[in-house]
Amino acid sequence: MAVLLLMLALADAFWETKPPEQWSPGEVNRLLTQSPWGQMMGVPAQSAREASASQVQVYLASAAPAREAEKMQRRFTKRAASDPLYEEYIAFLEEDAGKSIILAIRVNDRSGMESGAETGRMEEMSTLRAGKAKLKLSGHFPPSSSDPYLRLVFPRQIPEDAKSLVFEVYLPGVPLPFRRVQFDLREMKYRGRLEI
Repeated sequence: MAVLLLMLALADAFWETKPPEQWSPGEVNRLLTQSPWGQMMGVPAQSAREASASQVQVYLASAAPAREAEKMQRRFTKRAASDPLYEEYIAFLEEDAGKSIILAIRVNDRSGMESGAETGRMEEMSTLRAGKAKLKLSGHFPPSSSDPYLRLVFPRQIPEDAKSLVFEVYLPGVPLPFRRVQFDLREMKYRGRLEI
């Protein structure tokens, strides 16, 4: 039974068997919402309807498979090529070269990001826990008209004994803004390497 489950899991990992250029729109969506690097982040709710309404898409944008999925997603959706905020983020990624962990959060209503008090609360209250380390937010990139993702930047100072990454974030403009999401480091292998 265990061997069958392992075979199914490996067969399901299209990111290991296909180059990114061959990923379908559905596979890209799955990588960014239901994979070791992407999931839907909710909050405890009273009903199934409330739980569904409170879901927010999050993924580790600094991980190689998520970066590849973002490129493919932009190609599929034909998003505007000249978006200054997105271009600034891409320049940071190239310059940063693996020094940070970036959590991307889909924000459908950007108005919360326009409040200095709310943005300050996000900067003060958002943390990354890895093992015994508690890391403060070191920066962020706001969503834009052509890129609906808020990107939170944390230092990549992960202790060797850490088993997971736990993000505790405050999301401006989102109902129930205090959110928590956990990623299991053991599952985050991409082509034989840990990717965060």
